[in-house]
Formats: sequence, C-alpha cells, structure tokens
Amino acid sequence: MSEEQSDNPAWFSDIDPTDIGAAATAIADGTADHPRNWSMQAVESGVVEDTTAYYQLLHDAAIKATQTAIESYEASDDRQLRQCLTAMDDVKRTANELTERLVEWGGSRINSSDTELDKVRELADMTASTPAETRLISLATRVLMLHEEGDDLRTYIETHAATVAPNLTAMAGPILATRLIELAGGLESLARQPAGTIQVLGAEDALFAHLEGRASAPKHGVIFTHEYVRGTRPADRGSAARAFAGKLALAARIDHYSGTYKQPIHDELTNRIETIQTRAGDDAEWVHHHFRRAFNDVSLIMNLGSPRRENPCTGSHVIPMDGVFGMLGGPNLAQCLNLILTPGSRVGNQSYILVLHQGQLFLTLQILPDRHTL
Repeated sequence: MSEEQSDNPAWFSDIDPTDIGAAATAIADGTADHPRNWSMQAVESGVVEDTTAYYQLLHDAAIKATQTAIESYEASDDRQLRQCLTAMDDVKRTANELTERLVEWGGSRINSSDTELDKVRELADMTASTPAETRLISLATRVLMLHEEGDDLRTYIETHAATVAPNLTAMAGPILATRLIELAGGLESLARQPAGTIQVLGAEDALFAHLEGRASAPKHGVIFTHEYVRGTRPADRGSAARAFAGKLALAARIDHYSGTYKQPIHDELTNRIETIQTRAGDDAEWVHHHFRRAFNDVSLIMNLGSPRRENPCTGSHVIPMDGVFGMLGGPNLAQCLNLILTPGSRVGNQSYILVLHQGQLFLTLQILPDRHTL
C-alpha cells in the first residue's frame, strides 16, 4: 500500500473479508477525508481477488450495516413508545367501531345501559340460546379485551414516557408528549424542530391549505388538546400556543441531548401562560363573550364607536347587583327605574353595564367613559 494510502486507511483494512459483521461495523463507523479508488486498493492489498469481489463484499457489508441500524432504531426507547401510541390509537379505533356494530347487532337483546361499553359487557355476560348469539357473545368478549388492551397500552405510555422525555412529559403530559414525538418522527427529530413547526404539528392539512391560499394560517395543531391552549380564550390562543410551543422545543432539546429534568423552564411556562390567561382583553370579542355568559339567549353586536346598543331580549339571566358604580342610593334608583343591573366590566378606559328593562324586555349595553358617571 502506498504512503498516501497508509495515511488514509480504507474501510476494509485489518478485517477478515469473510467476517461480514466486522465489515458492516467498519462501514458504519469508518470515515475518510477524501474519496479513494477503494476497489483498486482492495485488490492491491490482497483483501479481494478482483473488483467484482470487492463490490460483492461492499454490498454484503452495507446490507448487514443497514439491518443492524434498523434493529437498533426499532429497539430504541422512543421508537417503542411511538409504536405503543399508534397501537393504542388503532386498538381504540377498532374497538369503538366494533362496539357500535355490537350495539346495533345485539341492542334488542339487552336492557338499557348507561354507556355503549356497558352494553358490550352485558352482551358478553349473556347466555347463548342460538348459534347467532354464540357468535355475538364471542365478539363482545373480544371487543372487551380490545378495550382493556387499549387501556393497558395507555398505561404503558403514561408509565414510561417520563423515562424517554422527562421534561416533555412533565410539560405536555405523557400522551401529548408521545404524540408530538410520533408526529415529528422521533425525539431527535423533534429536538431539531423550530418552535413554529412544533406549534402546528398535527395541523398539516390546514397549513398546506393556508400555503395554497385557501385558508388562514393555523394557530395550533395537536397542542390544542392541552389545557394551556384549550383553556385560553380564543383571542389569546395564538399567544398561548406560541409560548407553549417555544418551551416544548426547549424541553425536547434538553431531553434528547442531556435527559435531565430542568424545573426552571416549567416555572417560566407556567408564569407565561398565567399571564396570558388572565390578560384583560380590550376588544369587542372579549366583551361579547362576557355578556353572552350572562345573557345566553341574546346575540349582542358590539360597536365601540356607539354610546349604546339595544337588542330585543326574550329572557333574563342577569345577576342583580346592589347599586351602580359610584352612585349613592343605587339600589333605590334601580328599584325606582324598574331595572336589573349586572356587575360592570372594566375594559380599557371604559366600563360596561348591562341593563334589562323589565317592562319592555330590552337589553341595553351602556358604554361609560368614566365609571363614576351614568
């Protein structure tokens, strides 16, 4: 072998050509600064008789290295967790479909039950009197086993997710954390994703529709199932989703590269979400949401440029309030005017008071520039 060749040893150096495992390891772990005429070097060094034999050895070693890599990938903890999640989804979907089939098939044979699963249990406990009922009972028994298997798979995920991704699991919960890992293609892939991508994982159809100009940009994907996003009022869900996705990205990177639990990022996320969820909105949508809770049979149209807005009302759902903001003798005034006054809501520099005229059944939204005046 030449001096140049000795400075850059080939992958097949110092291996037995008949040991495919060693050759596969050399391919997987070996490196070279520059490409060489490896086939010619293999012939000159006596590793193989000719170039045909070299390429056959390379082929066999590459196949073996690929098989080893696949086996290692499939045996990894995050891959096992992902497989368990997809299996749970498949089992639950199949069990639910078969449950509906059973209820349709055997519903007339059982008494009314609270849930469809209870009906399946009742069918499984029946005593068969015909061949058809034998098959019905057998199917019901297997469907129950499917439901139980789905529950066991979920328990496995809830038990083992923290060992794979402790920060991600603590932040998102075991099921959502595993689903994010699955959607990203693995923990390593998730750790490399930017926060914006994690934010819309699971909403690919909506994202592509937006890119094609057929829909608005999605604010969130599967992370909507978490209380941090779902529990935030609609106007602020975009902010909550961005904050949540940003910390999820950090959690995934910490889990992949160090695997240690870091409490500070969880505290930071909790504080940020609390700030977002307690934010007092200064928009008409927030006002509309607030007053719809008090008058659920009225559709209010807010116009902040107008001093008042009246809509017909068919009923009263207000909570009486003693007095009006800043007014002396408020209860007496309310009784005198035959009004029911709801607690006011401070929005920006204005206060909103709902007044129900009991005689005329009108709902009035009064916008007061100063809470001490009427």
